[in-house]
Amino acid sequence: MTVGDDAYTVEEEKTQQYDPSHGEHVSDLATMNNLAEGPLLDVLRRRYYNDLIYTFVGDILVSFNPYVVIPGIYDIPTIAPAVTSGTSRAIRDDPHVFTVAERTYCDMMLNKCDQSLIVSGESGAGKTEACKRVMTYLTAISRAKTKALQKNTTTKMLGVENIEDKVLRCNPFLEAFGNAKTNRNDNSSRFGKFLRLEFYNGRIVGASMKHYLLEKSRIVEPGKRRMGVCLVFFCCGVFHCMDRWPNGLVGGHGLPCVSP
Repeated sequence: MTVGDDAYTVEEEKTQQYDPSHGEHVSDLATMNNLAEGPLLDVLRRRYYNDLIYTFVGDILVSFNPYVVIPGIYDIPTIAPAVTSGTSRAIRDDPHVFTVAERTYCDMMLNKCDQSLIVSGESGAGKTEACKRVMTYLTAISRAKTKALQKNTTTKMLGVENIEDKVLRCNPFLEAFGNAKTNRNDNSSRFGKFLRLEFYNGRIVGASMKHYLLEKSRIVEPGKRRMGVCLVFFCCGVFHCMDRWPNGLVGGHGLPCVSP
């Protein structure tokens, strides 16, 4: 086997039978025949180098962190009226975090029951960003639903005005109490979180978040080349601007909770 100018020898028992579907640019790996680790990784590799960072495996969405900004990938499209009507399945079918959010919303409206999304992966995989994008798309649907209801009724809308904006603006504040720099990620969530969005008649009317497994040891003694939670440095910035440092904190160029 050759890759570029390099030649490799592979033992026969470690090879897999080739299938024509292995060379196709599929967006759902579940549609491939004779699925094995090699063909699966090759499809993901080819999609990644074409800035296609999302791939379905049945109902599961696999994503790669590109570590660069891909233009247009998170532009919010026009929400289809069928989605806000609550009587249709999801319109989107492309592998994207927005598609997962839309499917979840439509299933909630059709089945009249709670829905859950699980975002998992190792540090730096993009879990925090994926959660933000899901919330962004759900708030876009909520806004579209509000406009549709206001167009068809003269009654006062239930819920707080601009609640969608308030839900999105709380993200940086919440991350400040649980995110920190690690060896692999400058903004790593050092805790698990359960985020609950409350809907009424298809609109977001509230949100709450519960944390668990918070890495509290980092607050007082972070490891080598690691830092304390972001909140510490936000406070340091405020104290520096005010030129007032509480007792026990280092002023000037010194920062607390930082290991060299």
